Amino acid sequence: MNAPDLILSAAEATRPWLRLQAAGAPACTDCSVRQIALFAALDDEALPAALDHVHPLRLAAGDTLLRAGQRVESLYTVRRGLLRVERFTEAGERRIVRLVGAGSLVGAEALSDTPARDDLVACTPVELCRLSRHLFPAHTEAGQALRLAVLGQAQRDLEAMTEAAMHFTRGPVRGRMLHLLALLARHADAEGVSWLPRRDEISDLLDITVPTASRQLSALREAGVVRVLSQHKLRIDAAAVRQALQAQALDD
Repeated sequence: MNAPDLILSAAEATRPWLRLQAAGAPACTDCSVRQIALFAALDDEALPAALDHVHPLRLAAGDTLLRAGQRVESLYTVRRGLLRVERFTEAGERRIVRLVGAGSLVGAEALSDTPARDDLVACTPVELCRLSRHLFPAHTEAGQALRLAVLGQAQRDLEAMTEAAMHFTRGPVRGRMLHLLALLARHADAEGVSWLPRRDEISDLLDITVPTASRQLSALREAGVVRVLSQHKLRIDAAAVRQALQAQALDD
């Protein structure tokens, strides 16, 4: 089945990577995140019709998918990679408020015609599926099922954000760092390489000072839990992180 031509809104056309990096038709039946993403609501018979409204996209690290205040034209399901959700504080400081990985849905504002609340920036190369708003007609059974799936996904994302906030901003600093590493390890690429936030970004996420973030990362590196590969890449020993978290839980 050939993918239809990629049709972009005027706002989206200003972001040339959307057009240039559009790929062929998505293999939704074989997608590794289908059962945890939006299309789990559709059976194999309803899926082919939905493909007319789905376009795969790729982002390079550093690309901005959405900006706060812009009109949201489409919804997006994340297939691979990691994005950060950024927001400006009242003091004008940019803060990372959460991380978004495979299986997550972003751009749900498209269904309520409300502007994006935050900036959404790729931390790593990211693969997504762009979902047209026309995929969600309220007057059809499939459209209603997908709208319910959007609500369910939004609820799961909210719960994940709440859980992350609990782990990242409460308890011993070492435990916070370990929970962050566990999250980053879950979204490592095929070669086991994870995104390494800047020290100030770690400080924002974990509500600690930049020097403390540096000391914690250095200690874990010396313990062999992580290996820094470059400015924004590291390799994480996920088993060691799990063991350290279990030991931390026993000590608490």
